Amino acid sequence: MSSEPLVLVRQVDTDTHVYEVVLNRPRKKNALSAALLEGIEVAFTTPPLTTLARCVVLTGAGSDFCSGIDLQTLAELAGNQRDDTARTAIELLHSITRMQRVVTAIETLRVPVVAAIQKGCIGAGLDIASAADVRYCSADAVFSIKEVAVGIAADLGVLQRLPPAVASSSAVREWAYTGRNITSQEALQWGLVSRVEATAEACRAAALALARVIASRSPVAVLGTKEALISERRYLNEQGLRNMAWMNGALLQSTDVLAAISGAGKQGQTPVFSKL
Repeated sequence: MSSEPLVLVRQVDTDTHVYEVVLNRPRKKNALSAALLEGIEVAFTTPPLTTLARCVVLTGAGSDFCSGIDLQTLAELAGNQRDDTARTAIELLHSITRMQRVVTAIETLRVPVVAAIQKGCIGAGLDIASAADVRYCSADAVFSIKEVAVGIAADLGVLQRLPPAVASSSAVREWAYTGRNITSQEALQWGLVSRVEATAEACRAAALALARVIASRSPVAVLGTKEALISERRYLNEQGLRNMAWMNGALLQSTDVLAAISGAGKQGQTPVFSKL
């Protein structure tokens, strides 16, 4: 078992203020376990990112950027039943709010975050990517608002952050209602990403080159610019996230979740859901 931390934070060059944050659970395609989520929050809320960094590049180790929430973590959430539905909903509210706080920490870091995305950027992985200021991807990147396929509504911020970022409201709704895969070219077409590179290595290089340019600008001016860009939507995002946390406090108690992540869902078959 690797002794490396689940989240790596490293200074890219000794003479720059560019830092790289690496999701480091490659054997699981960087699926978000509770420990990985905690590592992300620590990275984005403590030094050196909160003190020395002028721009941050967010990447994933291995083949995929992030394959979404770890299914075991999701099953534990769905199976965390209390004495009655109200108490279960309150417990789930607290759990969901903690996960939302992790993603929001990326968005509210005082300096820009550039996501370099390769291959899978699925479910909660897209929530994380949507919190970045700039998104680059490799040609093999695949995006999906996957939560609807596992019986829940996306609750970590993608439904709040993508609509103002993507050129077509129709496209965002189609993605969210179906959970289908979005190719890199479609992502570029609609503004989900602003650049596509041929390989993961080229994508990371391009993201680091951009980060070095940003880091060379006045840090005060960059900080003020980011604050202006995110402040207008911050209140609406907070309200939307709170509403989603309450809603999924109920949805996670549905039998749809267990049907989707076990049995037929795991075998690639379409789960059978009860009537609404």
